[in-house]
Amino acid sequence: MHELLLFGQVPSSRHGQLLKILAGVTRMQPQRLIERHVVYRPERDPVRPAIQVGASQTVGGQRPKPKVETKRDMYYWQMVKELSEEEFGDQPEKPAATAGEDAVLGIEEEERKWRLEFQDLPDPALKAANLRMAQTTEIAQGDPHEMMKAQHSADNVGRYVSEYIDEGHRFVHHNAVIFLHRILCLPVSGRDSPLPALPALNILQPLDTSGGYVIQVCVRLQDSSKPEIMEKGLAEVMNVKNTLKGVVELEPAERLALDTRLKPKPG
Repeated sequence: MHELLLFGQVPSSRHGQLLKILAGVTRMQPQRLIERHVVYRPERDPVRPAIQVGASQTVGGQRPKPKVETKRDMYYWQMVKELSEEEFGDQPEKPAATAGEDAVLGIEEEERKWRLEFQDLPDPALKAANLRMAQTTEIAQGDPHEMMKAQHSADNVGRYVSEYIDEGHRFVHHNAVIFLHRILCLPVSGRDSPLPALPALNILQPLDTSGGYVIQVCVRLQDSSKPEIMEKGLAEVMNVKNTLKGVVELEPAERLALDTRLKPKPG
């Protein structure tokens, strides 16, 4: 699956106004969406490309070919789950989980399962919108963190990195999903696993200290290799862009700002 994306920035002072405009455009009420994102990476760092050249002269007077160390990209992956406000701290207590129930990441709501997500670096060929490959796998049962640890090796993605909350409102306009949202930071304390319990939602600070929001327009393509599907998808995101012209500027993001590759260590 591939995604076509456009983005825009919205100051906090215009958040309420834009919600009303989007509700009018899409003819639907804003859908509150809160997601927990847990980030994982491979254990080892990627190899930095290196070229080794031998002596300047060899038998026969031929210069040896450079030896190029093979480079394979490695990526960050995310475990994602939709949450309700009741799953944060300072909420009425729920009955304690019984033995054998999943507790580390709170797998108790059948209707809201964890999913494993991957997004590739956007294709540089398309300029009108960001086009990237995306993969989503629903976790049917069990503890996602334990599952990631079980496949933890030098190359497999299983090392915990960090986590955050993504909160906002979602709209659907034909085949385009519009998400007006912001990132909230979770406490960082040198952990090697996700928080066993979430703090109160109202104490979490936004990553953007100005309190601003990001609007994302996304159309998913089942088969981007077919020109007619690509054209239809691109027409849909451009339709949203034109509809909201003068309200919010929607543009493709800087390609490297969406880079999910693991960077080699310097040196």
